[in-house]
Amino acid sequence: MPRRTRQRITVPIEFDQWITGLENFDPTPEILVEWDGAMDRLYGASQETVHVISNDLRSSGRYTPPEDDGAGRISSDLIYGGDGKCDYAIYEHQRGAPHDWITQAFARTRPGFEQALADGINSHVQKFL
Repeated sequence: MPRRTRQRITVPIEFDQWITGLENFDPTPEILVEWDGAMDRLYGASQETVHVISNDLRSSGRYTPPEDDGAGRISSDLIYGGDGKCDYAIYEHQRGAPHDWITQAFARTRPGFEQALADGINSHVQKFL
């Protein structure tokens, strides 16, 4: 009669939830908090680089809180102008070079967005460990 070897493998429920959480990943509150922090830093950098003559352009700046679009994507908007007293924001941005404050600000803060996603995912995963 052949001999059999039997080894039982048990996956803890926490590990199973962790795998399921990554397979069906949606932006979590932790990721949204981290993303909001990255947007705040982008906004701050844009305030430092915006071309100021009358302060109308700088004072028109704002950003929207991060939103989950339901398809696993996060969105936020950095907004300047369109408030009635600063309708020239798009023209300043399109002039480029020192007037393109949004591109300059994003270049300075881009690593923060990548780090925000990593930190948010790490915070989410820690709940399952």
